[in-house]
Amino acid sequence: MIVLSTNVAETYLTIPNIRYVIDSGKAKDKIFDKKLSMSRFQVQWISKASAEQRAGRAGRTAPGHCYRLFSGALYAKLADYSEPEILKTPLDQTLLQLKSIGVEDLVRFPYVT
Repeated sequence: MIVLSTNVAETYLTIPNIRYVIDSGKAKDKIFDKKLSMSRFQVQWISKASAEQRAGRAGRTAPGHCYRLFSGALYAKLADYSEPEILKTPLDQTLLQLKSIGVEDLVRFPYVT
């Protein structure tokens, strides 16, 4: 079984019999455009942590290998970690979602830091 690597290949889900992962090094991430005041998806390079996570999907249940479609020189230039999702999401969406689930006091809510 072969996986053409996407963000799905970075999950903790183990799909049995995956022997090979082909990693493009790209991911479609949600980006907040301040000019348009809207979120949009943009294709960007992944982080080193994401590349390692993708490679780890190959050979979980049997011997396997990860083929990367980018050079080692480019890998060295990748960020160590991806930006957390909470920093990519506009605050207004989060506040409206909290209100919709019944949180009354948004100022005193114990947000994750």
